Amino acid sequence: MGDVGDDLLDTYKDIKSGLLLFERGAVTEALWHWSFLHRVHWGRHAVGAMLALHCLCISRRGVNP
Repeated sequence: MGDVGDDLLDTYKDIKSGLLLFERGAVTEALWHWSFLHRVHWGRHAVGAMLALHCLCISRRGVNP
């Protein structure tokens, strides 16, 4: 099991590599890259990071409303 930093970094790296393709004009390749890696990699990391941040917010509400 990773941590929120790992989840955010992996998400960033996969999205950034698609952005580099997009900026070079390889729009079809960028869309394929984002779609494929979302299904097999960064989608899980993004959801994991969101869950961790959500749990952190919920746990702190009881301490400091």
